[in-house]
Amino acid sequence: MKKIKWIHSIKIIIPIVILISILIPVLFTNTIFFNLFTNPFENQHKDEIASRAKGMNVSLEQYLESYSKVLSALEDQKSWQTFNDKNSVMTQEEIKTYYSDFSLMNDHKFEKAYQSTMDLITSFELDETIKTIYIGTPKKNMFGNNPGADASLINGVDTDFDCTTRPWYIGAIKNNGSVYWSPPYVDRENEENIKTIISASKAIYTDSGEILGVLAMDIYIDNFSKSAFDFRVDNRYTSFIMDNSGTYVLAESDRIGELVEVPGLVEFLNSNEKYFNYGNQVYTKFINSASGWYIIQSYSSENTKSDMKSILKT
Repeated sequence: MKKIKWIHSIKIIIPIVILISILIPVLFTNTIFFNLFTNPFENQHKDEIASRAKGMNVSLEQYLESYSKVLSALEDQKSWQTFNDKNSVMTQEEIKTYYSDFSLMNDHKFEKAYQSTMDLITSFELDETIKTIYIGTPKKNMFGNNPGADASLINGVDTDFDCTTRPWYIGAIKNNGSVYWSPPYVDRENEENIKTIISASKAIYTDSGEILGVLAMDIYIDNFSKSAFDFRVDNRYTSFIMDNSGTYVLAESDRIGELVEVPGLVEFLNSNEKYFNYGNQVYTKFINSASGWYIIQSYSSENTKSDMKSILKT
């Protein structure tokens, strides 16, 4: 009886063993085949997002450089040294009075040079993407072409505004002569036409190397954002630009100024890794040297499956 049971068990086990011996090689072979088949597609998408990030960096560099040249042209104006010399010996109240009425200057040479600088600022402000250009000084005065009774003075001593505490001023001082690019913020002066602004600023110095002030301008970035992100030839790839704090600088939607909600992405910025995976998304980065911003490009790993299905159907 035991012998019969044993034979019966053998008859059951043998087919199972045979089936397993067949399935294991098949599964192993399929796994290898799948990896060999999918890796080229994964690498293709990775190469594509890396290439797109570099291409977007070129566009961003050209965009930022055009405004950097504006600040450089203003920095080269010869009136700044005399401007600083005069302001250094006056009180804030005297500065306000002095620049509110050019007839009080009694210095036709400086008046002409200063007015030439203001005229140059005016000409640059004709560009519809530039909201305003101004200079802040260590004495907390701001100068520009603001309309009103004090045509040359934006903020005077009778206000609580301290330009030296503003991010654009502090950032420019820390950058030591290089242009500082501020995080974006929303301009709500016109609620019917809300726009996004970044500030570009640059410290300028006296002949002896002391801080004379900070030149700055507010720039509407909506047009660049629209041209860079709204028109996409290939919808399989997404892109945005963020700073190292994890804030959207430029993006495809109205997320500008908000924090990027991708866990681990900020840490990825400071790593030596070229790619980062989160969920189905694969990300790559490219840092813009002028602004310190990170250009992020990504694709979904689902794209690889779609590519494979398309080929298998042919």
